[in-house]
Amino acid sequence: MLTRNTLFSILAMIPALAAQPAAAPAKQKPPAPGPAPAFSFPKYESRKLANGLTVFVVEDRRQPIVSYRLAVNAGSTMEDPKKSGLASMTATLLRNGGTKSRTSPEISKLVDQNGGSLDAAAVEDAAQVSGVWLKSHADLGFELLADIVLNPAFDTQELERMRSQTLSGLQIAFSDPESLIGFAAPRVIYGQNPYGYPGGGTPDTIRGLTRDDLVAFHKSFYVPAGAYLAITGAMPAAEAFALVEKHLGKWTGAAPAAPKAPAPPPTERRIVVINKPDAPQSRIFVGELGVPRNNPDFIPLLLADHAYGEDFTSRLNLKLRANEGLTYGASSSLQSFRTAGAFVTETFTRTEKTAEAVKMILDVQKDFAANPTTATELSDGQKPIIGKFQLGLETPEAVASRLISGAVNGLPPDYWQGYVDKLKSATLDQVNAAAKKYRQPDRTAIVIVGNASQFTKDLAGLGPIRTINVEDFDPVATDLVRPKEATPAATAETKAKAMAMVEAAVKAMGGAEALRAVKDLTSTSTVTLKSPQGEIKAESTEEILYPDKLRATMKLPFGEMQQVFDGKGFWLKQGPMVREMPPNLVPEAVRSILAAGAIGVLRDAIDGKAEVQAAANDGVLWKEGASSMTLYFDPATHLVSKMVYKSMGMGAPIEVEQTVTDYRAVGGLQLPFKEALSQGGQPGGDRTFTDRKINTGVPATSFAKPQQ
Repeated sequence: MLTRNTLFSILAMIPALAAQPAAAPAKQKPPAPGPAPAFSFPKYESRKLANGLTVFVVEDRRQPIVSYRLAVNAGSTMEDPKKSGLASMTATLLRNGGTKSRTSPEISKLVDQNGGSLDAAAVEDAAQVSGVWLKSHADLGFELLADIVLNPAFDTQELERMRSQTLSGLQIAFSDPESLIGFAAPRVIYGQNPYGYPGGGTPDTIRGLTRDDLVAFHKSFYVPAGAYLAITGAMPAAEAFALVEKHLGKWTGAAPAAPKAPAPPPTERRIVVINKPDAPQSRIFVGELGVPRNNPDFIPLLLADHAYGEDFTSRLNLKLRANEGLTYGASSSLQSFRTAGAFVTETFTRTEKTAEAVKMILDVQKDFAANPTTATELSDGQKPIIGKFQLGLETPEAVASRLISGAVNGLPPDYWQGYVDKLKSATLDQVNAAAKKYRQPDRTAIVIVGNASQFTKDLAGLGPIRTINVEDFDPVATDLVRPKEATPAATAETKAKAMAMVEAAVKAMGGAEALRAVKDLTSTSTVTLKSPQGEIKAESTEEILYPDKLRATMKLPFGEMQQVFDGKGFWLKQGPMVREMPPNLVPEAVRSILAAGAIGVLRDAIDGKAEVQAAANDGVLWKEGASSMTLYFDPATHLVSKMVYKSMGMGAPIEVEQTVTDYRAVGGLQLPFKEALSQGGQPGGDRTFTDRKINTGVPATSFAKPQQ
């Protein structure tokens, strides 16, 4: 028995015991690795239905589950680039938009209550609908899969909800360098080929999608001809084929002709920089055209890429990360689709090291061309690639995924059965011959997202450089630049008409004399910010010292935040932290001053500082320097009712409608006490003013930048 005194004695001995030199353990030799287990891809049966649907069945009774995966030729490569995101939104609404007989919540309830899964998504070459169910609920699972594929309702309310969520995500993506390079790099490599366009869409294309677009896309491309279905798990082939006939046998539709698409342009050395001045570091992409997935040299190229940059111990990562400390990670990948592919190298680094990192990547590529894969690198690459492939077949859904991938990419029926043998038997000569045949390091294209002013001069000599400001970047535009909106030429008639509306608004507001007398404006308000995740309540205080100073303080649930513009600099203060706002957001601060109570826009118009001309729908185009907007007026009161302008949002330009109502008397003027914001057609928030005061003597010292 361990007594209390014994325990104390043992504890007392610990320091002395720790001080004694430990006996060195006997060095043990690890056992030699055993022979690699024989590999055999699961056997399957296949059948092509009368309607053109090809079905694969793999019986696997290790677990009492059944997996389904249906692929139709309705990926993003089938959509009009001007409607980028259509394929993805259509697939999403299959699952979330209900059917003719079930609402989306009813479908979700059935899935959850029966322990299954049901998903739909679109990628480049296909849209896929998948599910995993217990064998006891397999019929229900397949019934639901067939229902959403054949009978989608594309509920308009769900469409708007998904549109709002997608736009919210895209706003964040367009402010994130890693996401931005994902939009830019494919266009640089694939040009106007469908693989170059963003499958998830852009803010502009997503806002433009309609329910009719989804219905038409579904009707054209969700057809059985040329589609593939894999059923794997605890279901005999005869039962599986009967299940398909029961639920999909009457599905009809001929395969549509593939849209005409330009071939990817030949890769050539060029540099495209997306200038994002506030980027904390640079994202770098170096790439060139590669091969489609069914190219016979795919496996040798995969092994070569493993040695070059795919593995953590590859030459690329060891050079940039371990030896030079330029990044936390650099990697490469062999990107291969049904009809095209690319060799991709990606990394990130400190802004001041951007050019050095790019040059080093090019040096590694040149060295790899001169000193190709070694026998050791080949052996070291074969083992993990084989092991990863075999481990990836442990579940029925993984087997289904492989079968569908092979079919979609046009691989031979026995491809996966012989895949491991092809990896094992690839020779050093084959690997290096393939790399020499396809990889051209002198023709790689380079894409960088970062603060261009800090590194472009150091890229001189590497190739022609094209810089695109992030606010002008549009991955759908032909030349990647957002088209400038043409403003109709002003005439004496349109100027006079606009000025008459402005003067009527000034008179209704309190007159030109009262308007010109405003030196400062102080406002307090409650603010509701709207997002797909819910509403955020805040309290706001705003001080403006005309003509060009702004201080906005917002109390949020997670703390207080201040934005201050002193006429030149614009910064954000949160707690003790003070951070400079990027220069491209300065126009946002200027516009906030001008739009507050409509005081600045009207005063500058009657004083001749701003140009005005009549626009459509009884609006007035207003422009002063870099600021522009369209003003609308209440026909009964003549007061400003709405201001429409383009804002940077979180990275990409977005149209904002600022509606103002509830005018009240303040210091001899009529000022609005309610505002509502709409961003890109989606509710953005509203503000109710609790107090507004004019000429309280706001001191200039309120806008001094705090010392850190």
